[in-house]
Amino acid sequence: MRKGAVHITVERFIKNLSNVADTESLKNPYKNPIKARNLFIYLSYMVQMKPEYMFVGEAPGHLGCALTGIPFTDEYRLSALGNAGCLPLQQPGYEIITDPPTREDSARIIWRTLAEKKFYPLLWNIVPFHPHEPNSSHTNRRPTPQELLDYFRFTGDLLEVVPSIRRELVFALGRESEKMLLRGLGINAPYIRHPARGGGPKCTSAIYAIAELA
Repeated sequence: MRKGAVHITVERFIKNLSNVADTESLKNPYKNPIKARNLFIYLSYMVQMKPEYMFVGEAPGHLGCALTGIPFTDEYRLSALGNAGCLPLQQPGYEIITDPPTREDSARIIWRTLAEKKFYPLLWNIVPFHPHEPNSSHTNRRPTPQELLDYFRFTGDLLEVVPSIRRELVFALGRESEKMLLRGLGINAPYIRHPARGGGPKCTSAIYAIAELA
C-alpha cells in the first residue's frame, strides 16, 4: 500500500464499481448482484493468497467477464466441468446465469495456460465495464480514449485492495492497457499479446516465460 493511502476493502471496491452508470454503449456488469458476488468471491480469495503478479487486460468481453464479473473468465470456467486446475475459480459460491454456460476463447486460453503452470496472477481490465456497439450488448468494441481516462482509476484502487501486488510485476495484456498503465498510474508494464484475434500462441508463450520466473 502506498504511504498514507487509506485501505480499500473488497466490499467498498465493488460498491464503487457498481455505482457507475450504464450508457448506450457501455454496460456495467456489477450492477447485477450475481456478477458483483462472483467478483467478491474471486477478489477475496486473491487477497487471501497474496499474489505478487497482476495481468491487466483492456475490457470485458460479452461472452466472458460481462457475464461472470471476473476478468478473462467465461461461465464454462466457473462450472465443475471447466474449472479443473483453476484454483481461484474453485471457491464455493460462484453462480452462472446462462444454460448452457458461455465459452470465450480468451478465457479458455488464459485459464488453460495458468492451470498448466499452477500460476495465478490477479486478473483485471483497465476498463472494468463492457464496451459494446450502441444498444447492442452482445457485441464487443475497443474502449475509447475517454473511457480509458475515466476508468483506469479502478486499477489503482485495486492495487490498494490487493497490496501484495508488486508494481514491477504488473503486465499489460494488450496495447491499450499498456499505454494507460503508464500514462495513468506510472506503471511501465511489459506488454503481452492479448489472446483475442489470433493472439493465443504469443500470449501463451509469454505467460509460460513469466510463470517460469515466478
